[in-house]
Amino acid sequence: MAEVLSRRERFMAFLTLIRVPNYFTVFAEPWVGYLLSGGTAVLPLVLMPVCVILVYAMAILLNDVADYEEDLRERPQRPLPSGIFSKRFAVLFAILFGGLSVVCAGFLVMEVLVVDIGLILLCVGYNFCFKHYAFLSELTLVFARLGAIAMGVAAMPDSFLNSPEKVLIFPVFATVLYIFGVSRLARDETRLRPHFFGRMLVLMGISIPSAAFVYLTFQPGFTMNFNAALLLGLALMILIRGFKCFIVMSAIVVDVEELQREIGRLLGMLVLFQGAWLCLNPTLTAVILAALVALTYVPFNFLARRFPPS
Repeated sequence: MAEVLSRRERFMAFLTLIRVPNYFTVFAEPWVGYLLSGGTAVLPLVLMPVCVILVYAMAILLNDVADYEEDLRERPQRPLPSGIFSKRFAVLFAILFGGLSVVCAGFLVMEVLVVDIGLILLCVGYNFCFKHYAFLSELTLVFARLGAIAMGVAAMPDSFLNSPEKVLIFPVFATVLYIFGVSRLARDETRLRPHFFGRMLVLMGISIPSAAFVYLTFQPGFTMNFNAALLLGLALMILIRGFKCFIVMSAIVVDVEELQREIGRLLGMLVLFQGAWLCLNPTLTAVILAALVALTYVPFNFLARRFPPS
């Protein structure tokens, strides 16, 4: 099969292999930790998303390598089991992406490099060990997402330790609930009735951006500026879209393909979460980045139709 594919077809297969839409859901997480810790330098804002994207790409490739035998039986159309790419190809690119991530982190402070290496080890452990155990699997994914936020915090260690930002509790708490819930649902995506515990965690997670907005309104000197307005808009969007997914997944019988689409939509909402958290920083830089991140929800949905994110 691989011999008859054109270069364009192989390129499209590679984008399918690395699940290209998913990078919109993770690239801004270091910005959240960095800006909410008082960071302003340009170099970390440029390099940290690159580090996270490279680690994520490495993790996705290793995931398909680890699941190769299972995919042969259940997902033979995927690029590895279909023979378009070999496992050796995936491993080599995973090593390349992981190495490049370490190189990029090396241009920043030592704390960022430590977090980056920790994320790499966490992803390797997840794919070849932790993912086979309920609860531990979901917990590992939660720590991986928190690690991306921690990378941003690590770039400003002195500022964070001397004056920790209370607003960081919102993205941290939401990440724990939402990622654990979505991971629980994805783990049982072939069930006709989605996991109740997973659905409830997702429902709690989607309410936290709204709680963050309410928190801001009680702060002294609060004004309804563009940051607050964008936060409110994103919080409502998350609430409405998330509740819609919750209703669909709460049906007595859900089609498996429909459930997988809903899980893909829940993953896409992480883009909106990133934008919402950036709005908690009152600076112009933060609101510009928040608006840009929110706009990436459009290409995510466009690409997700062609390259399934889950």
